[in-house]
Amino acid sequence: MQVTWVEHMEIEEKNPIHALFRDLIDGGMAFGAQRWLATLQRMCERLACLNVAGLPARDIGVAPSPDGKRSMMKLAQRMVTNFCANVGASNGHKWTTLSGVNDVGVRVTLHKNTDAGQPNGVVLSAATSIWLPISAERIFSFFKDERTRTQNTMLILQECCTDASGSVVVYSPVDLPAINIVMSGEDPSYVPILPSGFTILPDGRSAGGYGASSSSNPMGGSSGSLVTVAFQILMSSLPSAKLNLESVMTVNNLIGTTVQQIKAALSCPDV
Repeated sequence: MQVTWVEHMEIEEKNPIHALFRDLIDGGMAFGAQRWLATLQRMCERLACLNVAGLPARDIGVAPSPDGKRSMMKLAQRMVTNFCANVGASNGHKWTTLSGVNDVGVRVTLHKNTDAGQPNGVVLSAATSIWLPISAERIFSFFKDERTRTQNTMLILQECCTDASGSVVVYSPVDLPAINIVMSGEDPSYVPILPSGFTILPDGRSAGGYGASSSSNPMGGSSGSLVTVAFQILMSSLPSAKLNLESVMTVNNLIGTTVQQIKAALSCPDV
């Protein structure tokens, strides 16, 4: 990989940075060049896998054909893109803070879905962030392990990706007929998905540093991790629906229960 353009920028902080993220941002780990390079490397590896002509031995019995594998990878990438776009703190989303499970609180926002690749209606997004005194690598291994998930009858599509700057675990319920179409190599653009998931970042409180290689100490040497828990729920199929107390209580309880289950499973104190 060759980098041909590097641009240095300075920004004015119009909004105060929460203390939970201050070390991560001030240390350059959130927006620094090392993060860019780590992300570029991961995307190059993904493109190489996407464009491979045949099926690697590890994919035989999983993907029926190279076309089926490519369609599934495209659907998973769209799922991650949707998750990041809809739970991010961009100007296009107006977030409301609820009394939450920690000092950051639970934030909620509404948006209307009209795209063919998403369920039509009003979607309620909710997210919170917590600090855990555990390495990001251990937390990532916990989240990506399907054995830690509550058993249910739903078919789940899950994408796990990690690089030197952090990790993402995103999942979405999917219909079996839709997945069969995707596995046959058809266009996955119209498969409706509504993803939820987790992001994991080093907390930036250690000077251990990290490199751009995803194969060497991918999580760095931080003393702990910042975990964001985010859910998206189809609140109503009516485009005119408004935020109501029942939906707020449901998602607030869901976030709180999930956070407590994570801490219990990882034997974390109530920090």
